[in-house]
Amino acid sequence: MFELLTAQEPPEMVGEPISIPRGGVSMLAAAPGVGKSWLGMQWALSVPDTLYLAWDMSPATFSYRLGKLGGELVCPWVSWDGLDEALDMWQHAFGTMPQGMVVDNLANLAESGEWESEEASVRTLARLARKHNIAVLALHHVTSKYVEGDEPVPLSGVRGQLGRFPEVMFTADGRDGEEIHIQSVKDRHRKCGEKWVRRVPRR
Repeated sequence: MFELLTAQEPPEMVGEPISIPRGGVSMLAAAPGVGKSWLGMQWALSVPDTLYLAWDMSPATFSYRLGKLGGELVCPWVSWDGLDEALDMWQHAFGTMPQGMVVDNLANLAESGEWESEEASVRTLARLARKHNIAVLALHHVTSKYVEGDEPVPLSGVRGQLGRFPEVMFTADGRDGEEIHIQSVKDRHRKCGEKWVRRVPRR
């Protein structure tokens, strides 16, 4: 069966301090300790009806950080292979699918055993994003060359060479120790190379 595709408007971009398209997967990659989870939580708080899957931190840590940021998020404590379960829970509770979803982080999802690799995980998230028109932000790690987190990370510095799959790709570093430097290294919808500096609590 063939589907006739016609020209459409660009996808809606949502979120702060970074904005990503609905209906696709975007990625934020950074070294451990730089603050990518803080950024993910800030983004989630800026998008109404966002589901946060905090597989990389304990419920106590998540609650503490959420308190520091001063907001509320839905974060079901499902197992790593419970992505479909989490979406079903949301739909049962609210009668619709979430507008946004944060996967924190991609490595946890890939290690669950349900998907064979990080690449397969990204492809699965992309299918879910398209099917439900969700803006998905996946947090990810960098290669060993950039693991210190003190220099800008290029697209080639994303672990697993996954940069070709997301709609939008951001990397972040903590080169000055006080603020997070964010840059877009891939963007299918806008000019690439934008940069931001963001302050987050870190702890």
